[in-house]
Amino acid sequence: YAQTAINLSAFCYMLKPIDQNELVSKVLEAKKIIEEQVEKVKHDEDIKKRLEENISILKDNFLIQLVKGKKTISAEMEKKAEFLNLNLDGPQYVVCILEPDVRPSMGNEINFYDESLYMAAVMKIAETVIGESCMAAYTFNLDNRIGLIISGGNISRDILRAKCDTIINKVNNSVGISLTVGIGNVCDKMENIATSYKEALNAVEYKMVLGKNVVIPVELVQINLKEKAIKNQFLDTLRNCEDDLIIAIKSDNRDSIIIILKEIIDELEDSIKNNIQEKEHLIFLISFFIMKIMFILDIQFNLLIDSNGNFIYNMQNLQTMDDLEKYI
Repeated sequence: YAQTAINLSAFCYMLKPIDQNELVSKVLEAKKIIEEQVEKVKHDEDIKKRLEENISILKDNFLIQLVKGKKTISAEMEKKAEFLNLNLDGPQYVVCILEPDVRPSMGNEINFYDESLYMAAVMKIAETVIGESCMAAYTFNLDNRIGLIISGGNISRDILRAKCDTIINKVNNSVGISLTVGIGNVCDKMENIATSYKEALNAVEYKMVLGKNVVIPVELVQINLKEKAIKNQFLDTLRNCEDDLIIAIKSDNRDSIIIILKEIIDELEDSIKNNIQEKEHLIFLISFFIMKIMFILDIQFNLLIDSNGNFIYNMQNLQTMDDLEKYI
């Protein structure tokens, strides 16, 4: 027993029968020693420095878990928010997704350090601009995107859109890159932040249709739930155009080719507008359509394939409808 007590760093020992007053006295003495140890840790400059260096990482992890619905609303959560100096008292919340277009302006040579500096500059601008409206604003990293949680009272959609426009202008002018912003719906409960986050993600995807360097509120792109009809309509367009396009290419009738492709592209754009979630599948359909036409006409596939060898992947990674139209 004595050896075990030493290994466990026992504070003291008492013999039976135990005197109640002595027991209380020893417990209070142990409590005092523990409090002194805690205070010593708090005042340890090296530990404080390490903690400060990790605060931004802890903040990012906390906010990411919050927007992804992995944090339950509890007193413990409120304590963590207070520790991280996050004012999430609300009573209203909204999530925005910021997508900086760093690589096109810097080229593919940009390194991780430079890219991080650009992202940090955008985050600082966003927090400063929103903070001017007496709303709490907190940014966090989402790989090539930036999350932004806004907390405040009576959040105005019009003011929020204007502030996001200001953020885009400041980023354009002072950082020299374009920025697209998706805005989710305002919610009155912290547990609904995850829904606002999903809406903002969905909104920013619509830059494929609406273009880059714009503010895209989710109400502009509410999903039309006719997914099956949308796909069927696009497939019908492809089927109807197939024979005409083959004849036009065989006869080298460039005017007809352009008219037919324009009809297909217009239908593709309408379909993507109606449901951005179907974008990848719709692009897959038109990719397959193009390869089918090339096979019928005995056109070599290597004309479409670059060094990475993935034609469909290339199409799915085009940023706007203008880019897609030029590619087709």
